[in-house]
Amino acid sequence: MFGGLHIEMAALRSIGNLLQGSGWTGALVEAGVASSGTADSFLSASSVTRTRQVHQITACCLYKLLKAAYTDYCTDSTEHPDRVLSFEDWCERYKQQSPQFQFWDLVLSMELVIFSLIRAFREANFTLYCQALSELIPYFFANNNVNYARWLPVHLRDMLTLHQIHPELALEFHNGRFVVHKSSWEFSAMAIDQAHEQANALIKGDGGAVSVTEDSSALRRWMVAGPEVSHLVAQYEAASEAKDASKHIRHHEQTEQVQRVFFEKADRLYKAMNDMGNPFQEETGDLLTLDTKDIAHPSAAEMQKVLKEDCQLFSKLFISCQSRECDLQEFFRHENQSFPAALSDSGKLHTCQKPQLAAIFEDLVPLPDTEPKADGIIIDGSTLINSLPPRTSKTFDEYAALDVLPTIQVYSSKYERTDIVFDVYRKASLKAETRSRRGLGARRRVTDNGKVPRNWRSFLRENDNKTELFNFLADKIVRMHTPNTVIVTKEEDTVSNQSG
Repeated sequence: MFGGLHIEMAALRSIGNLLQGSGWTGALVEAGVASSGTADSFLSASSVTRTRQVHQITACCLYKLLKAAYTDYCTDSTEHPDRVLSFEDWCERYKQQSPQFQFWDLVLSMELVIFSLIRAFREANFTLYCQALSELIPYFFANNNVNYARWLPVHLRDMLTLHQIHPELALEFHNGRFVVHKSSWEFSAMAIDQAHEQANALIKGDGGAVSVTEDSSALRRWMVAGPEVSHLVAQYEAASEAKDASKHIRHHEQTEQVQRVFFEKADRLYKAMNDMGNPFQEETGDLLTLDTKDIAHPSAAEMQKVLKEDCQLFSKLFISCQSRECDLQEFFRHENQSFPAALSDSGKLHTCQKPQLAAIFEDLVPLPDTEPKADGIIIDGSTLINSLPPRTSKTFDEYAALDVLPTIQVYSSKYERTDIVFDVYRKASLKAETRSRRGLGARRRVTDNGKVPRNWRSFLRENDNKTELFNFLADKIVRMHTPNTVIVTKEEDTVSNQSG
């Protein structure tokens, strides 16, 4: 038998890897379900019980958001009731159209499969156990959990053919004896390895078993006597009525207090995720994080594939050198890539920094002591935005109202005409090569209620982010009231806040 507890732990870690960087932990913190550090620990399933509970809360929240999105779809289609799709057909349709919908539907589906596995253990349902395993195995393959993806299919085949090989054992398993029943409480059976862990904890006590493991003879005696000691302790508790299970047949979480706390957390998480934007109602074709609305870059998957192929090739070459008794010093003396990494980045030569030249020019050009008088001023919009990082603003609308527009208002009161020129990022530009070397930031939608990124410089490294931000600010500038004329560029066009 595979250890049921360890299968659950592997599944929780697997879905944690899937949720890494999705904004799920940010939503938990925003809803007050967990602190920042605790929310991050759910990704690695440090505490199985707490991780299981937070996934239960998340599954309730996601299903509620899914039903709310379908209700809105039905409401919008009241004019053509004959064209309204069923819930299942609607889900399949939107999974094909929206990556955001498909991702969170995948998360919900995986959570429900994990819960089916846990239910199989708690109810001692062997048929459900086999069904849950068959549904869980593809997720292990998809998330690259090599060991479980390799051996769980073998274990599942053994369980499905058990009635042919060992019919008596198969009958016992179907009667619920593939798990351990430590009490008569409902929904409280546990996997064999979990019961074994509890027995070990009972035997070890407060002192642990560190000193025992250092002596092989003592370790063997402890391994033989341990189960017997645990059995004697259980008999003593039963004889002394320390655990009178007959009076308590309900599950320990089936109380009003526990249920109220659970529903409160689920409701808070639903409100937080709904305020961030229902992921099942995302109309764009982008995969976004919940809290920051960062857009996953399309080249990330391709880069990961190339790195894995390089790693595999290097490993094969290294192993071949060891088997043929080659000179490893000679092997590492040569480049193992098409382009020398010390001189280039994927074939692109490293360049110097322009600010070093700017410092030299500043020493050569004398600056006037007083500001020259002028009727107009031309402002480099990109430089203006770089010099005005968000201070207290939380959304892009607040950033425009509190940081950018007041600065432009000051310029407009001093000059009769203020021209603001934003950059246009053409792919065929000579500077595009230089910009590509600066790296890519996270892609993010710029909307009124969109949250301002914490790392402003990283946000401005992405050309699409800057283009969308410049157009957003241009629309805000056009609607502002100033004593003098303000003209601003909007990609290839110009707009003004003065009519005519």
